[in-house]
Amino acid sequence: MTFKASDELPRLSWRDLHAVNAMVKPDDGSKPLNDLRMHHRRWMERGLMCAISASQFMVLSAIVARTFAWMKAIEVIPLTVFTDGMRDPNDPNRHATDDEGMPFFIGTGLGTSTVRRALAELAEKRLIDRFQVPTSERNTYAYMPVSALTLYFALAASPTADVDDFPHGIMNYLRVTRDMAPLEELFTARWVEETAPAEATHAA
Repeated sequence: MTFKASDELPRLSWRDLHAVNAMVKPDDGSKPLNDLRMHHRRWMERGLMCAISASQFMVLSAIVARTFAWMKAIEVIPLTVFTDGMRDPNDPNRHATDDEGMPFFIGTGLGTSTVRRALAELAEKRLIDRFQVPTSERNTYAYMPVSALTLYFALAASPTADVDDFPHGIMNYLRVTRDMAPLEELFTARWVEETAPAEATHAA
């Protein structure tokens, strides 16, 4: 089975990044991301735990915690957030917390080199996608907890999302044909099989 995507790390504008999140959290109150979130949670609990390394699982969980948990499909995540969690902007020695004092995210506790390696391995397996975003800092990336192609299928399956609005920056990323990675194909095939209308499987 072949689909479209590029092996190169693409650049994504802030406008396109915000457009993706607007698609999964539209103003009409619908929640097209909910089915994918639930399916992905089952997939992590039942299908991925013994298929990837512990560090890969922790880093993927961190991306989920910063995206799906906030009803987002993509988010810029600094390396320090992976390692040490979200810090209070007024006191960098403390974690950022909600109104009840619960930390938003305390980090993986992994070292920087381990996180970098796990991110590269997850991207190679197509279990995540990452994009360079324009900032004054070097190597700033936005991460998806699934491949861009899987997200495309999820939105194609939603009655409230219009994939014609999928940002051009990501559509350009889906132009070069490649074979799907095994775990990506397994997850996407199950997702399409369970939730997507038949015509969505030919959308790409």
